[in-house]
Formats: sequence, C-alpha cells, structure tokens
Amino acid sequence: MHTHSSKTGLLGRVAAWIAGVPVVVHTVHGFAFPFATSRFARAIYYWVEFVGARFCDGLIVLNESDRRTTIEKLKVPKGKVHLIPNGVRLAGMGRSEEPKRSEIRRKSFAADENTVCIGMVGRLWRQKNPGCLLEAAKKVFKTTNKSVKFFIIGDGELREELEQVIAVESLQDQVVLLGWRTDVAHLLSALDVFVLPSRWEGMPLAILEAMASTLAVVVSDIPGNNDLVKNEQDGLLFASENDQQLSEQLLRLINDASLRETLANAAHQKVVANYQLESRNQRVFELYDELLAKKLSKA
Repeated sequence: MHTHSSKTGLLGRVAAWIAGVPVVVHTVHGFAFPFATSRFARAIYYWVEFVGARFCDGLIVLNESDRRTTIEKLKVPKGKVHLIPNGVRLAGMGRSEEPKRSEIRRKSFAADENTVCIGMVGRLWRQKNPGCLLEAAKKVFKTTNKSVKFFIIGDGELREELEQVIAVESLQDQVVLLGWRTDVAHLLSALDVFVLPSRWEGMPLAILEAMASTLAVVVSDIPGNNDLVKNEQDGLLFASENDQQLSEQLLRLINDASLRETLANAAHQKVVANYQLESRNQRVFELYDELLAKKLSKA
C-alpha cells in the first residue's frame, strides 16, 4: 500500500498494518506542523506524522529539507527515508504556438498579445496563500501602466474572501477567479508568468507543470519551491508572505520580456533533464521491489 496526505495517510497506514499488508509506503507532501498557527495544532500535526512514520516500511520525501525534518525531528532511521522528487509527464505540456496561443488568450483570458497574463494554480486555502498574490497584484496595478491581468485557477474556502477584496478594489476585469478547471495545461500554455505563493510545500506539481509549459515562474522561497527554482537562473524567488517583494519580482518580468523568455526556457530545460514522470515512477517501482525483497528475506 502506498499512502499520501497526513490524515488519510495515517488512517491508511494503520489499516494496512492491521490487515497485514506486506509493504507500506508513504509519501510526505510537505509537513504542516512547523507552520501551525497554535501550539495545540502544531502538537496534533506533529503527533500524526510521528505515529504514522512508525506504521510504514518506507517514507518518500520530495525535498532535502523534509528529509532532514523526517530524520532529525520525527526520529525516523535514515535507511527508511527515501528522497524521490516529483515528476511531470511532458506530453501535452508546453507553450502553444501562434495562432493557437492568441486564440486561447482571447477566449479564456479576454486578453490580447500586449497583455501580460499572470496565473496561479492551486486550492484556495491557507497553505497556498492566494491572498499574498492578490495583495501583490494590487501593488502592481498602482505601479505600472502596462496591460496586466491575473488569473487564479482553483477553488476552496478562501474564494469568497478573495471575491470580496476584488469587488471592493474594483478589480473584476484585472483579477479573474477561474475556479476548478480540467484544462489547466491548455491555460498554462498561453500564460506569460506563473506564481505560487505557498507557505509550505513538498514539491508542487503546479510549479513543475508551469516550468514544463515554458513559463517564467515566481514562487515563495520555501523548501520544495526552492528545490525546484534557483533564483535568477530558472525562475525568481520572493520571501514567503512578502507581497511587496512578490510585486517587485512580478514588475521585473512585466517590464522585461527578454528576462521572461530566458527564465522560461531555462525552466523548461531543467524539467526535461531532471523531472520527467516516467523516470520518477521507475524509482518508486524499484523502491517497492527493494522493500518487498527485504521483507521476504526476513520471513
């Protein structure tokens, strides 16, 4: 059995142990306990991760910071922790060519080629921090005379709050909430810039998909994000929660098409070289075989 997520991951691992499943693997998609807003919540989140780690044969982590946290804070033996970064399937990903690109922008974004289209993909909840992007957007509009539009793809409990801010600021034509979409790759192919302002992550597929789509990416400087993006090389980083710094990084890209192109091409090359899903899956399958062989040898 291979489990994911904290709560369901704990239930699944305990159930697998009770059922006598020979090999149980869990993937950590970022730890929430360091970012909990209260000591009680932090203790609960830590307990879930600590106990869950005792009910599996192998833990997959997606970045080096989470590997250290698993070993040092959760006290999991090094041999049980396996660093296997995420991957993305390249088929169907990439920047659309003209005239398709212009058609997507016209129909989906109501934008022409002179408009800089900036997008975020993610659930609208505290972890993804969409409010940070909205605050940065407000600062961008006060600073530039260029045509810029923001698109937030996803839904969640913060949607109503975001809609209220957009209405109060009269930004309905400049910041568009697109909700859940099944054509994310289609939309990414026509954007100019991708943003992810998360508070914590494992290794976001949203960033990988944006990089695979040959987009300039701007992401919060946190573990997981900064494992993927090297500042000024294949994207831009900003201090987590710092909407002023985010707006400044966005303005650089809005004003410099050449920089957007350079970072976007470097991002795409990085994904092709290091983060293809097929290679990642092969490493996971090899881990299954290794753990099962180890279990059988002890039987």
